[in-house]
Parts: sequence; structure tokens; C-alpha cells
Amino acid sequence: MSELYGPVHTVLELTWEVRREIILVLPEALWDHKLYYTKSEFYTYNDEGDLVSEVERDEKDEIIRQIEYTYDSDGYLAVETISYPNSGTTQKVHKYDQTGDRKVIQSKSEDLFKENHTVNFYNKNGLCEKVEEYNYRGELSGTKYYEYDDQENLVNIKTLDSSGKKIIEINNTFNSQNIRYKCLSNFWDPIIRGHQIKRITYFDEHQNETRKIYFNSEMGIERFNVYEYEYDKYSNWTSQKTIQNGYLILRRERTIEYFE
Repeated sequence: MSELYGPVHTVLELTWEVRREIILVLPEALWDHKLYYTKSEFYTYNDEGDLVSEVERDEKDEIIRQIEYTYDSDGYLAVETISYPNSGTTQKVHKYDQTGDRKVIQSKSEDLFKENHTVNFYNKNGLCEKVEEYNYRGELSGTKYYEYDDQENLVNIKTLDSSGKKIIEINNTFNSQNIRYKCLSNFWDPIIRGHQIKRITYFDEHQNETRKIYFNSEMGIERFNVYEYEYDKYSNWTSQKTIQNGYLILRRERTIEYFE
């Protein structure tokens, strides 16, 4: 979900996309370029602008995921309850220190009876610098490092696996108005040593994606996405098309209701 503007109450988002037997197959290799309805997502916000629930349904209108968000008396996110009809419920419990910095997120899955958690570390300005992720056995499973510029813009994110090997690095570029306009993402295959995939994403002033370029391991362009939008009076998009390598591969339509 992209950033929303104005007194949003609910958002209904419908998605149509091409069918692919193999998820990464290029659109020019498809024999059928028709868009098929795949899912709906319904979001509800309170009058403070906090997201309170999400419901995702498949093409048959059957619920496949629900999330309920509850907040404490200070307005901080306290619990996320995530329900899957066929696999049980997971709860994420958010704990904070006296400054309001989130220190721990505990995740417990009722069906598996296993509990994971993360620990967040903050600098003196209240910005998160590191997140450690632990599995249900208490073993470190991954670490993320965050770097900021002098304007406190998030400019770099590094993700390491349990052995300390870098598997993802993201670099954000901001303009003079501190608006992000480009994101460079690098992914390293954890199995094939040295295998790297790069992606460059460009954004408009609303932080909606406008272009996305995928490079293969030889740094040749593999896919090129262009995104087209229609907006309402609050500058929230109501229609979005994804065009990949010249083919329309996805369309989203949103109905947004606002508080009076």
C-alpha cells in the first residue's frame, strides 16, 4: 500500500493481471495477454489515520488473509493479529521503551506453537539503526542495518543472513526537498556465490513508482516496467497500470472513502 493523503476511511483495491505458468517468465513469451481478476484487498482506517484492519480475498471472493491492528493508550501499535483460514493465526506483539522507541516485536504462530522475535536498536535521534531477527529457538536468523543522511532520510539498508553474508542492499536517493526519487536494490543469491541481481526504481512526488528496471546477473536489462496512474482530488491514485516490456501485465482499481 502506497502512502495515502487526506482523511481516508476505507480503501477497496481490486487487481487484474496476466496469467503466468512460471512467475518470472517475460511477458513477450506469453501466448495469452488477457488480464484476469485475481484478488481484492480492503483496508479500514480510524479517524486518527491508523490502519485498523486488512482483508484480502481471492478471485472467488473467499478470504485468504485478515489482519487486525490494535493500539495502546499512547497511540502506538500494540498487536497485529494475522489470520489465514487454512493455516491458523499469528500474533505480532510490539513492545516499546520509555522513549517510545520500539525495541522488540514478538511473533507467535498458534498453529505451529513457535515464537519468533526481533530486537530494534535506535540512535540518540530516535532513528532505528539495526534490527536483529531471531527464530523460535532463539538463534539469530538475520540482521538489518539502516543508515541516514544529515536530513534523517533513510539512504541505505543492508540485510545480512544468519552467517553475516550480505544478501540485500538498498540505496535511496533524495532530491533537495528530501523527496525520494530513486531506489537502487541489489540482491545476492545465497546459494550461487557472487550471483547478483540489480533493480532500479524511480518515484514521483507522491512516492508512487513510475519506472522499474530489472537487470540480470550480467547487468543486462531483463525487464522494464512503466507505471501509469489516475488520481483523485487528494492525490491518491484510483487507477494504476503496470506495463512491462511494452505489454500491459497488471491493473489495479481503488475505491477510496473519506471521513466527512
